[in-house]
Amino acid sequence: MTFDLYVPKISELHVADRPRERLIRQGAESLSNQELIAILLRTGTRQESVLQLANRVLAFFDKIQDLQHATLEEITSVKGIGEAKAVQLLAAVELGRRLSRKQSTERYVIRSPEDAAAYLMPDMASLQQENFVVLFLNVKNEVLHSSTIFIGSLNSSIVHPREVFREAVKRSAAAIIFGHIGMKNQWRNYNLLYPQCYINFAFFLMAKLSLKVVMSLLVLSTAGSHLVFTNNKVV
Repeated sequence: MTFDLYVPKISELHVADRPRERLIRQGAESLSNQELIAILLRTGTRQESVLQLANRVLAFFDKIQDLQHATLEEITSVKGIGEAKAVQLLAAVELGRRLSRKQSTERYVIRSPEDAAAYLMPDMASLQQENFVVLFLNVKNEVLHSSTIFIGSLNSSIVHPREVFREAVKRSAAAIIFGHIGMKNQWRNYNLLYPQCYINFAFFLMAKLSLKVVMSLLVLSTAGSHLVFTNNKVV
């Protein structure tokens, strides 16, 4: 025998216990995920209250973190969620992602693998595939740009050197950091463990490479040479 959790309608709650009023009185941090989503959705449907609808959105995704990579199509597949409500959720998620980057007038400085991980994790924490990411740095180790060079399968990434060097030359990078993002259950001996994935970093200085040498590498790499990252190994 199973029992469904009863979710009250807004009208059944005391005015002081309704999400908006609680946020005003107690602050946003005091609200549950369900209440925050209910505020974003604003209204329910003829059949369900906004709290019931918010509860179904949460039930649709395995965890709240999955929302940060949800698509419009995925969100609108939840009964009662049309494009307008889905857009409201996506806009809130994107705003949160941008805030989590702690953007400021100064460029982000990489001093250690942990710094690189802190920079990448807001976007990478819930990935379902292996990714090969490159950070491009200036002479002060400040991040000029980050780029996902390749999105692999569940357990491997194939990376062509020409893609890495082409972008590095374009950005006038003094150094680059390779970030290979893999799923937790496929990794063993890498030194940075996060809730959803392991990160392996390789640091490569370009300061001593002349533009001519780099361009030569680009030409050589067009022959089809590539790196394959799979199950902890470069093959």
